Amino acid sequence: MTKNSLKIYWILLLLVLSGTLCSQPITQYNQFNGKYDFTAFGNTLNEAENAGGYCDILTSSSADLNLAPGQTVVAAYLYWAGSGDGDFDVTFNGADITAERTFTANNGAITYFGAFADVTAQVQLTGNGTYTISDLDLTDIIANYCGGAPGNGTNFGGWSVTIVYEDATLPNNQLTIYDGLQKVFGPDPQLDINLTNLNVVDVVGAKVGFLVWEGDVGIAVGETLSINGVVMEDLPLNPANNAFNSTNSYTGASDLWNMDLDLFNIEDVINIGDTSMLVQLDTNQDGIFVNNINVVLSSELPDATIDVTNIEVYCDSRDIDVDYTVFNLESTDAVPANTPIAFYANGTLVGSFATINTIPVDGFETNSVSMTIPAAIPNDFILTAVVDDLGDGTGIVAEINETNNSFESDVTLVENPVAGPVDTIIVCDLDDDGFANFFLLVAEPQLLGTQTDVDVTFHQTLDDAENGVNQITTPESYTNIDSPFQTIYVRLENNISGCYITSSFLIEVRPVDFIPFELVDLEFCIDGNNDVGYPIDLTVQEESIFAGVDPSDYTVTYHLSQFDAAAGENAIPNPTAYPNIENPQLMWVRIVNNVINCVEIGSFTVLIKLNPLVTLPADMTPYELCDDATADGFT
Repeated sequence: MTKNSLKIYWILLLLVLSGTLCSQPITQYNQFNGKYDFTAFGNTLNEAENAGGYCDILTSSSADLNLAPGQTVVAAYLYWAGSGDGDFDVTFNGADITAERTFTANNGAITYFGAFADVTAQVQLTGNGTYTISDLDLTDIIANYCGGAPGNGTNFGGWSVTIVYEDATLPNNQLTIYDGLQKVFGPDPQLDINLTNLNVVDVVGAKVGFLVWEGDVGIAVGETLSINGVVMEDLPLNPANNAFNSTNSYTGASDLWNMDLDLFNIEDVINIGDTSMLVQLDTNQDGIFVNNINVVLSSELPDATIDVTNIEVYCDSRDIDVDYTVFNLESTDAVPANTPIAFYANGTLVGSFATINTIPVDGFETNSVSMTIPAAIPNDFILTAVVDDLGDGTGIVAEINETNNSFESDVTLVENPVAGPVDTIIVCDLDDDGFANFFLLVAEPQLLGTQTDVDVTFHQTLDDAENGVNQITTPESYTNIDSPFQTIYVRLENNISGCYITSSFLIEVRPVDFIPFELVDLEFCIDGNNDVGYPIDLTVQEESIFAGVDPSDYTVTYHLSQFDAAAGENAIPNPTAYPNIENPQLMWVRIVNNVINCVEIGSFTVLIKLNPLVTLPADMTPYELCDDATADGFT
């Protein structure tokens, strides 16, 4: 059996015993738009191809970065990978590096790893020169991956740095970086990777770069790399039947053992308007791990986004004012003037506007607009602002990203409170002087109805109510200033929105025949040890209330609160035997003159006192004394 066929045997056996191969999908990591391009450098830890029986591994290796004058490092991403569970702490040019992200691929118990760290600051400081990775130590486990071992011929390790650089002489490009750790083996012979979030506006200069592990020069069995269905090759380094074969397209080297840094021109395999690209790897024998893919496309496009910064709503109005900003960030061309902007309320178009000026790359434009929300839209709605929208969901400007044009805000239209009608409050003038005390708070339930979050204040003039000043500070005991009628003005203000409305009602003083209405506090001494629940006859007050008047002209009720007494609500149903609920307890009396229909209220206190407890001695033997000498029965 040859070494290559032995390798296939072990892989097939592992698949049968362990199940499907697992890996971490390749997904987008970052995207750059502007005068950007990329390069890569790195090196393997293998000193020979593993398919030939090589079973040693280095712990360090070096490679050179050679940027041209005018090329400035924008980002530097270090990747390292190998056989085993992973070594995630390495040294990069003398600096300790810990993986910021890790990747895993496995086949049952046979595992492989990848790692990532952002080394931008270090590379920007160092610049061109030789870079060395050290302390990447796989020596303890590498024997488990050599020929004849469970990992049969998949012993590898290495590192690479993807460099994103800016160059003023470049055209505007879209550079997208994807990474993960996905693998394809002969027993599972096809791997599809769909690269998304692309925007092909020109095919000139389009290219794709790969960081791939474990490719073998000597194994070219059914191995192809296809992009959008087209088999790729880059002769002499990468033939169509062995794309990943330990080569480095950046240096021209062909001894990057079990590691590939490859570039392919893709001008002929993409089309203007494409937003994705399908990468397919097929192999009938060799094992391949894809770690990193970089795509560069020519891109002279704007990228308009919008942000609503403020929405002004007005009391009892369906007009709103909207402040917004249109940005042109992450772009490579200007947003043209008169780019349409649409505003939707719950999906209904409510305003169409446009940008005023040309917005340059990295620029913005701020504006304010007014619009009226239709009556069919509820007070609570979602306002959606969409830049580059004619009002029907279509745009007129080709952009780098066509999916980031909208911004949503929750809006609540505010209405003024509503003041309900209030019955005239009529109070009896007991001393016939034209003035009396009024409990104005009794008007609140009629004013508010079911409204919440509304504050009510009482005022003596309309101007004070409109301005929210000089409110009546004691509405529970207000003495009228005009007689017999006075208008009380009220201000109803929503304590959340500040919207308000004013209204008014009348108070009236009516003279009546004199009645004493002298309420006295009631005190009771009772036996026992509980001073609540004692049945009290509250009507004993009526002897003094009706002194000298006809009781049939009046209706008396008793209440637990001043409000209930003033409103005539919740009268105590059993005033002749009311069980008190606290001690002492304040009781309120409402007296209605049935002849002229006026009201007077007052209060008194009920106090329950407990009699002392007498405890008789247990021994009740009579106390006896002898009569004295007079024998008169006293001593």
